[in-house]
Amino acid sequence: MTNHMHLLITPSSESGISALMQYVGRVYVRYFNDRYKRTGTFLEARFKSTVIDSDRYLLICYCYIELNPMRAAMVEKAEEYPYSSFACNAQGVDDDLIKPSDIHRLTDASVIFWLSPDQQPGARHLMKIKNTLKLTDHACIFLEHQLKPAYIDRLTEGLNVGEAVRDPMARDIPASANGYPQFLRHLGITITHCLTE
Repeated sequence: MTNHMHLLITPSSESGISALMQYVGRVYVRYFNDRYKRTGTFLEARFKSTVIDSDRYLLICYCYIELNPMRAAMVEKAEEYPYSSFACNAQGVDDDLIKPSDIHRLTDASVIFWLSPDQQPGARHLMKIKNTLKLTDHACIFLEHQLKPAYIDRLTEGLNVGEAVRDPMARDIPASANGYPQFLRHLGITITHCLTE
């Protein structure tokens, strides 16, 4: 991302993530500042971390991180973003930095589409989505909170497709220090429910 990063890390020890971030703060900052002729810290604030305590939460974190460049309009397709685990996890591209998780086996027979009100796919794209939906065991279409476009009815007509509303503004989650993890958990529950109903 342009002003922050997301790392999904399995530490080898309880203090592993803190040690890594201290290393970044001490060693990498020196390299970065020398290389780009700048001074100061690399990170604006202390890093934030959250324990991932279930497969469902892990899956939603993968989805959130790997699709974030698309939501930010930095790329049109997730595989176009070069600093992502998407190519490894979704396309099987080898990457020494990434150990693919078994969680991806949960999505082998599932398809998730994210459609927003400002996204008006053409007839060819709609047909491609509909054909994909016909071939899957489970499918879910996520809609923006404020709108259900008419083309969704045409797209899902005669198909066993779940629908769910996603709320990117997290209106139902109170602002707090735990708001972000609550939002991700809520999103994970919504995806799971949509795929299994």
